Amino acid sequence: MSGDAANNRLIARTSASLQRAIAWVRNRPRTLLATIIGLAIGVVVIWVSHPAAILESLGEVDPLPLLGALLLNVPVVALRAVRAQVVLRFLGHTVSFRSMLPVQLVGQTSSTVTPAASGDYLRAYIWRRQHDIPVRAGAAVVTFERLYSLFLLLALAVLARITSGRLLGRYASGALEMADNLRRLLRSPQLLTLASGITLTIYVLSGLQVALLITGLGDTIHITQAVAAYAISQTAGILSTLPFGLGASDAIVVTFLAGYGLPVGEAATVAVLLRGVSTLPQALAGLVAYLRLDGSVAPEPAAAGEVR
Repeated sequence: MSGDAANNRLIARTSASLQRAIAWVRNRPRTLLATIIGLAIGVVVIWVSHPAAILESLGEVDPLPLLGALLLNVPVVALRAVRAQVVLRFLGHTVSFRSMLPVQLVGQTSSTVTPAASGDYLRAYIWRRQHDIPVRAGAAVVTFERLYSLFLLLALAVLARITSGRLLGRYASGALEMADNLRRLLRSPQLLTLASGITLTIYVLSGLQVALLITGLGDTIHITQAVAAYAISQTAGILSTLPFGLGASDAIVVTFLAGYGLPVGEAATVAVLLRGVSTLPQALAGLVAYLRLDGSVAPEPAAAGEVR
């Protein structure tokens, strides 16, 4: 009897091992494809960030403020993940910080390499795949973050007020449900207050990155001016139809910093360094997060045509 039990355990272990091996073989093409796509994105990120110019500019800046600017990426990314958690929770969906962080990084990277930062909507699909959150709810969260962030960016930049309307009516009931979710988000004073606090903190930290880079070059700027320069440059990047906000955001940084009294050459160096300490490391962190998701952003055959 004991021999039969031992044989049964051996058969069960062998069967489990075979099932794992079969699953690994089946998932291998998808994982390989995800790796190839991720590496391609990484190459594009590095190439468009002008690494030669970044390396040349690094020799002109004091390393301590540069390190401080680099480390500020940690709270910036963490706060973005927390903000997404807060907004999703308002719609009745809970995602842990540990699960949210890699998704946030992937969304940040995909928005960086797509026109008008449209790749950020990839987050909605990943939430659907990993946490069974309807795409309509996830898309409403991303739209809320983008519209509200854009509003705050323009407000910080002391530009004209904007409305939050955007055409959504192409996908019938799905779009209407997403619009309803978005309307709920925009009508909650508590959510708007909390989201405003988190978003403004992100902008101040990002402006502090600009100020630290300028300090590293031996000059100074008021923090409000640094935040304004960052805010306006991000607005230009979001509205730009080119990936990375190519040219638009950099030109705005140079123009406004020069307007605040910095030499044009120094302002241009700050714009280049800002890509080196912010855009590039966050994008590469997103690449690592994408690979750690093990290709889960790739569509499943059974669910490829399904949108909830």
